[in-house]
Amino acid sequence: MTFQHQSYPAQPPPPPPPPHADYDIEKHSQFHRASWQPEAIPQKKRPLTERNCCCRCLCCACCLPVWARYIVWFIIIGIIICIIVIGALLGTFKMPEVNVLDVTNPPGTNQLQIDYNGTEFDIGIGLIVNVVSPNNLPIHLSDMHATATLPTKDGNAFLGSGYLAKHTIPTHSNSNFTFPFTIQYDTTSSSSQLMLNTLLQECGLYGGSDPTDITVDYTIHLAASVLFVTIHPSISGSASFACPLSNDGFTSALGGAFGG
Repeated sequence: MTFQHQSYPAQPPPPPPPPHADYDIEKHSQFHRASWQPEAIPQKKRPLTERNCCCRCLCCACCLPVWARYIVWFIIIGIIICIIVIGALLGTFKMPEVNVLDVTNPPGTNQLQIDYNGTEFDIGIGLIVNVVSPNNLPIHLSDMHATATLPTKDGNAFLGSGYLAKHTIPTHSNSNFTFPFTIQYDTTSSSSQLMLNTLLQECGLYGGSDPTDITVDYTIHLAASVLFVTIHPSISGSASFACPLSNDGFTSALGGAFGG
């Protein structure tokens, strides 16, 4: 039996891409691009040592000696109790009620203090401040700056300012304290002149009128601390009180200021 070798004509090679032309590999390729895509690799899970750290720490605590376990659990429970108590106290905190009741002499003195530096009179007085606090924690006040204006016929005029370094408000208290305040009169300022005329008239020292209570608008900037929390509120309001200047006290204070 004889086998005959049958030859087939050789296939010509594909033509080369034309020079200086874009060659689309995707179009001339015998395989689809998807056949070259690697199979999706499943994501590895994190090792057990990197998962559930908190739970593993608690489990490890159970492996400690008995006395060490007691200490660890005592610390954890103590921290939780402290957080709950502090949160409850701060959550029930209420701003104290502040009112200016009356005027008195400056702290540590028994009469008005008037200083004169050539252009300005500084009249030192004391404001009796009442504070009602319903809170379960004491409040520590510090760096208290106060300014006040006096209503006049031409608008509000600057009356003076005061400063108190610190004061503590007790728990569940209704207490008073004296806030030092200075009435400032500048002889070169028309606003100060209007303020002084209004003040003397309401105090019955000018114009032949009877003394009446004066009303002032005040603003207090301070720092209030409760436990480890400190806030810096600003308190604004109006207060009415008896005139701080009387004929006898004002005359004697002026005499002291000028060495009389």
